[in-house]
Amino acid sequence: MSDLYECHYGRADGVTIDAEKDNMKLNGFFYCKGSNCTKIKRAFSCDRFCPKITTPSINVFIMHNDSLTTADCEVALATNEAHGPEPGVRIDPTRFWNESQGAVLTSCLDAVRTQDGRIEAFDCLNGTLLPEEQIPHPWMNFTVFWKIYENSSIPVDMDQRFLPRQSSVTIYNSSKLFINLEGCVNTLKGECKQFLATHGSDGDNNTAQARFPCYYHKNSSTFVVARFDLQKTWKELMIAVIVPTSLFVISLITLCIITQSVRVGDDAKMRCKYCIDGSDQEDSAGMASKRRYAPEDAPNMAPSVSQQSNPTELNSISFDCGQSSTKSLIPMSPCSEKGSKRFAETLEKCCESSLTEDPPQISVEQVTLEEEKQKEDKPLMIL
Repeated sequence: MSDLYECHYGRADGVTIDAEKDNMKLNGFFYCKGSNCTKIKRAFSCDRFCPKITTPSINVFIMHNDSLTTADCEVALATNEAHGPEPGVRIDPTRFWNESQGAVLTSCLDAVRTQDGRIEAFDCLNGTLLPEEQIPHPWMNFTVFWKIYENSSIPVDMDQRFLPRQSSVTIYNSSKLFINLEGCVNTLKGECKQFLATHGSDGDNNTAQARFPCYYHKNSSTFVVARFDLQKTWKELMIAVIVPTSLFVISLITLCIITQSVRVGDDAKMRCKYCIDGSDQEDSAGMASKRRYAPEDAPNMAPSVSQQSNPTELNSISFDCGQSSTKSLIPMSPCSEKGSKRFAETLEKCCESSLTEDPPQISVEQVTLEEEKQKEDKPLMIL
């Protein structure tokens, strides 16, 4: 029941239903206290809270939403002309009613009183005439007025141009109502609850049907929307198209530039083709000419040996194990046959080592002939 009604009944004497468990069984009128609802079996009457509507010297009754505006007017002027289900057109002020025709009753979207004593009503429908002798005096409640309005059948405008019947301007008999094109809002401001309160009245329980402007599609009755901004829709559409397309084009151009200007060298490093300096060119040329020697080629590389005439003094030996190895000075002393064989094996292992690694340094300590005779071991070599 609407809060604008006051209902009178004896007592609730029907079945009791727990609304939290069996709310689907709540069909009819119930008296609820908490979650326990008791069915009202006997008929009851309801009146609006507007108990006294003054009727003397009143000839205009305008309903808008759940409100009623009354006035005593001389004439009514129209500034718009209805063309059935097609959009109306703006016209010069045209008189369509005067006070000699009787009281006029109509339902409008809104009605506003101006400072100069006029009443401006918007989007009015179902205009009917009522003889003054049929209006109760000195007052009446809203329930009585509603019954009088339902039973009135004399149209104000016979041509249905200024106060047409609702049936003559109906575009679609039924359609879904959306708050916007998406059908939802995410502002967390309770807009859906407010929208239901302003747009959800369907005329049940003798209440006024919700009246509001909306936007519809001429060739589809699937849904209508209450909020629509064409400029905002175009702006959002252009942003949704231009931004992703621009990012895609920029990314594609960047990838093409990188593909043409960057190369990978033999050392697995990326270098710019157009910004390489002289040192990088020398390194690249050196790396291109570098080659590895197989282990079986190492024995063919005989070290160059230079020995001093005095066997008791330090002698030096220099050898080269490849292009990438460095030359080392190794002190050497006269050795026996076993010592020379051992030194050759060690030198061979040096030449078999990887070219990318630093060659091991080999040094031989000088020993005298007397010490070699005293020792039966091999010459001392420190690796």
